[in-house]
Amino acid sequence: MKQQAMRQKAIIGTSQQTGETLYFPLSLLRAGI
Repeated sequence: MKQQAMRQKAIIGTSQQTGETLYFPLSLLRAGI
């Protein structure tokens, strides 16, 4: 049970990181336009 929770937290953490890395270039493009 504990291992599952840890995996879910890791998945959530990585998805948040990818969301931020995807959002950052988009905001730069919008600022450029």
